[in-house]
Amino acid sequence: MDVNVAVQLFSRGFRYIGRYLTRVPGGLDKALTPEEVGILLIAGFKIFPIYQESFNKATDFNKSAGKEDAVKAVNAALSLGFKQDTILYFAVDCDMTEDQIFTYALPYFEGIHEVLENSNYYKAGVYGARNTCRKIQDAYPGTKCFVSDMSTGYSGNLGYRMPENWAFEQYHEVAGYPIAGTSFDLDYDMASENAEGVSSVDSVPVVSSYKPPYNPSEDGLRTDKPTIRILDLLPAIAWLEERYYDFYNITEPTDEEKRICGRVICDYLSQYAYNDLKWQYIAPKDDHFIRHINIDYAKNEHVITLRPYIYTTVEKGQGDDLERTVRPQLVKDGHLGLFELPHLAIVIRCYLMSPVPGDWAAWAGDFASVVNEIYVNGKENGFLAWAVENVGESEPDAASVLDARQFNYYDLIADLDGYAILELLHTTPSLSECLQVYYGDASKYDKRYQYFKEILGFRNWEQAAISAKILDYFYSDGNKWLRDMFSADFKKNPGCVEAAAIALSYNILYWAEYTGVFTPQ
Repeated sequence: MDVNVAVQLFSRGFRYIGRYLTRVPGGLDKALTPEEVGILLIAGFKIFPIYQESFNKATDFNKSAGKEDAVKAVNAALSLGFKQDTILYFAVDCDMTEDQIFTYALPYFEGIHEVLENSNYYKAGVYGARNTCRKIQDAYPGTKCFVSDMSTGYSGNLGYRMPENWAFEQYHEVAGYPIAGTSFDLDYDMASENAEGVSSVDSVPVVSSYKPPYNPSEDGLRTDKPTIRILDLLPAIAWLEERYYDFYNITEPTDEEKRICGRVICDYLSQYAYNDLKWQYIAPKDDHFIRHINIDYAKNEHVITLRPYIYTTVEKGQGDDLERTVRPQLVKDGHLGLFELPHLAIVIRCYLMSPVPGDWAAWAGDFASVVNEIYVNGKENGFLAWAVENVGESEPDAASVLDARQFNYYDLIADLDGYAILELLHTTPSLSECLQVYYGDASKYDKRYQYFKEILGFRNWEQAAISAKILDYFYSDGNKWLRDMFSADFKKNPGCVEAAAIALSYNILYWAEYTGVFTPQ
């Protein structure tokens, strides 16, 4: 909306303005933009956001659609900076009979509430005929209503009283409303004492042209230290496999023994970076073999070669009392992939054998951890703003608690590659051979983002669809322990989970397109 239009509308007595959160697929692009939000707020308006895409008949509504629409609405509202407790009005813009309300509309709102109650950030309102609003309000007391009284032919408006908690009433449309040298169709709405609107927003990034905060093809490495291909370390890893078979007197290993060997080699490679009590539970290590190598082969050339790429230590930071974690040197895949070998090892290890699901030690654990990080760091300028600037970022060689990033670019690469190598181990049980097969073929590692589609099960390469699947995974009943272990306070930090899901979904989408996994239509 042009600023002159907004100013003149306000001067004519309008105080609230309803705007759509998303565009209608295949139709007019009515979606509210950050720029328009700024114009409306400066002009003095309060905004009430509406979610409506393509529904125009009763059978379009169901619980699954409600969950999907709630995720889309939350994504859009967060992207616009709408604050906690903002009411999002979900449209039931068709004439439902009473039976249809119970069969279709109520399950739809059940799905909406399931998503919104998980995050405890936004509230659900309803747009629809009087009877539809009343029934939704009966099922969910306190729901505010935007009543479509302009639809005089709707049976749901005939003979029914206004719902108790109505906030807005749509009662008249003017076609071609002239103002500030232009014209458009304008709906007149009445506001009650229950009316609320957005009067200020958090600082938000413009995500429509999103680009991850770290791109190795443009920004270089995090360090001046030389970086080698992981293939250059394969002789040392193969040597470790030989020592394992010698240590356990295995002369002709079976496929299962090769996989166990691979798991133990991963124990060795991750011994310094993942050694606290949490990891002893998630991925108990074979300390016998580790001690054997560390004591009996301490000066071996292969051990010396591997050490800079697996060794993590902690030192005092300069100028303060903060401790800094000194990270291992990075390795590369030969193209855009940069990662830490211990992270890759722990991911493979947990996928192979762990008392918790392997994803918890990979992308899911990183995602759950970053939820709390977003809350701690994003309070001032908004959770989403911090998330999109930091999820997928590089991490320095020596990172303090304040510098560390729980879901950085290197983690993302290792999480995906660990899953891909697990799949290879089903047919190629030797770890060193799998690493050779995977990192020796750019057509495999450059397509790593395809694995997110397999892991999460989204159908289309669309940001909202990816974000919805991430939230489904995080909030699922089977992942209660994941939430308790990595992000125990997430319910106290409403909006952080959704911000993390949006940031991760944009990362996935960007890199999948960048590396040619899919081509936008």
